[in-house]
Amino acid sequence: MLTRFFSRADAGAAEDPAPEPFSFPEPLPTWPQGGGFARGRIRVAGGELELAAATAFDKICTLSPSARLQRCDGATFYRPAGLTRPTSASPGKAFAVRGLRPLCRGMREKGIGAGTFWCAAADGCSSPAPSEQGLACLKNVDLDLSAMPTLEQVHAVIQHYGPTLYFHPKEVYLPSSVAWYFKNGAKLFKKGGGAVGEEIDAEGSNLPGGGWNDGEYWMDIPDGKRRQAILRGDIESAELYAHVKPAMGGACTDVAMWVFCPFNGPARLKLGPINLPLGTTGQHVGDWEHFTLRVSNFTGELMAVYYSQHSGGRWVDAAKLEYAAGNRPAVGLSRNGHASYPRAGVYLQGSAALGVGILNEAARSKLSVDSSVRSRTGTERMVKSMPQRLSCPAENMLNKMPNELSKEEGPTGPKEKNMWEGDERW
Repeated sequence: MLTRFFSRADAGAAEDPAPEPFSFPEPLPTWPQGGGFARGRIRVAGGELELAAATAFDKICTLSPSARLQRCDGATFYRPAGLTRPTSASPGKAFAVRGLRPLCRGMREKGIGAGTFWCAAADGCSSPAPSEQGLACLKNVDLDLSAMPTLEQVHAVIQHYGPTLYFHPKEVYLPSSVAWYFKNGAKLFKKGGGAVGEEIDAEGSNLPGGGWNDGEYWMDIPDGKRRQAILRGDIESAELYAHVKPAMGGACTDVAMWVFCPFNGPARLKLGPINLPLGTTGQHVGDWEHFTLRVSNFTGELMAVYYSQHSGGRWVDAAKLEYAAGNRPAVGLSRNGHASYPRAGVYLQGSAALGVGILNEAARSKLSVDSSVRSRTGTERMVKSMPQRLSCPAENMLNKMPNELSKEEGPTGPKEKNMWEGDERW
């Protein structure tokens, strides 16, 4: 299929130099010893099969774009070197592993991404989509977690890769620790229990248990000046709460790092050059946001970072990250809404072509938290008052806003999110 879009580089033409492999800004540390983490190989299928990480490659060929795709960059293909190869060379007995990602993903799922990919033209291609090809990934017989890091190794991973969180220089609603939030006035309320509420101790030991949100209890903060002080948070007390779980059938470790902000500020709508505040839309008490580090259990290398962004998000490969210091990536949290982004900039939830959408601004500032050392495991009325040429796109956008923006009550906690045990939303 590749030959439809690419041709081999002319024999007489000088090939472009091979691309340099990605290397981290600093060498990887020597990880603490113990278990099967970062040994280069992991066991799957109940120990009957051993998988090895390819670290050296032999070049196969370079393909250059065909005449009608001159805007493409071409591609160079490699095969892993120094690994055991199939004993059979017969076409009838040869095998190939193909897949994009496991269909079922999460901490208890067995699928392992084979790291392969699907190639197609950017446009004008009639080939079926990868999902229609029935591409498969590896699947364990048993979920073998012998390559997962120990607690000491997890701490070393966080210390080495823990990102620096940057808040917008105009951010008003900063993070705090949960203990600070409890000590400074958060109260527990019960349905039918009156309007006074019960004070919460710093460790949260008097909070109800049970494991699910049945709507019988909720937290709130007092009114007046005390409320305003709490809403602004306390960045000096802020810390990250790490949730470590297996991913890709035990081939990777996901370190989800959660940050708590006492308040999520109101959203803003961008209509071309005009930025419009949306009143109380999007604001709520108690805001949990997260990003996730995906680490290879073969080598201990950081593979990618997931940036959570209002009911969704995206993975960014390690080679495309911006590093704040050493091998620690940068995470920019948007003004008011605290969605996370890999770089400073203006991001729209909507149509970038029309310049219409919910505005998310991320920028570096002195307001930052280093997670490597501070971690523990009236909208309708406003639209009607706009000129018609603005009200239609604004109304369409507001109807498509994510749940976090369309409600004013606080969101559920991290354990209530489907990515607590499942994979990220991508």
